[in-house]
Amino acid sequence: MKKMVFAHRGCSGTHPENTMAAIHAAIEADVDGIEIDVQKAKDGTLVVMHDEAVDRTTNGKGLIKDLTWDELNSLDAGGWFSPKFKGEKVPAFDEVLEALKGTSIILNVEMKNDLIDYPDLEQDVYESLKRFGLEKQVVISSFNHRSLSRFSKMFPEVELAILSESPLQNPKESMASIGAAAIHCPLEAYREMLMKEEGKGLHYRIYTMNSPTELGEWGIQDQYDVFTDYPLEALKIVRE
Repeated sequence: MKKMVFAHRGCSGTHPENTMAAIHAAIEADVDGIEIDVQKAKDGTLVVMHDEAVDRTTNGKGLIKDLTWDELNSLDAGGWFSPKFKGEKVPAFDEVLEALKGTSIILNVEMKNDLIDYPDLEQDVYESLKRFGLEKQVVISSFNHRSLSRFSKMFPEVELAILSESPLQNPKESMASIGAAAIHCPLEAYREMLMKEEGKGLHYRIYTMNSPTELGEWGIQDQYDVFTDYPLEALKIVRE
């Protein structure tokens, strides 16, 4: 099975995370997949940002849920990373979908609804994907497993993945109960699950792998996909 490289929040090691600059860099790098985080603004617009608050990655303050799209769109989402990215905007989800139209890149949409349970997020994400014809080119993931179950019941044709920071007690059972096709987890959790019979033979994607040593070991033997902030480095290893 082909080992796949997912650009974590775009090329976030060299560009401001979850911005169009990071997304376009990942597309140009010819990655297998791109991972982004999706949340909901006060007016219902789907926006791409990891944190629930804008403070860390913009020049603004406050929670995304309390800000309108116009307010979010006025923020600088690049200057915190480097002066050369000053003026980079917070992307709307639709902007990312537009950029991926006509490519074969898989989009991993992490629904950021584990701390804030945005109403109808599942429906809104699906409708956007459907509008751009990308519902078969996506993997939906979340730490909110109830949300994944809802998504699975409403839109069974869309691929899902369980996000888990720690090892799942019974990985196969957890996947079956949600209708998930993969598990997204850290390397240590993966290794622990692999020690059990219930953890063998499953599809894993490991986050976030940036260490040259770990990437080198992965290139030689392991059969999981990776999320990395430096996809060009990972691609060199896997495509050599």
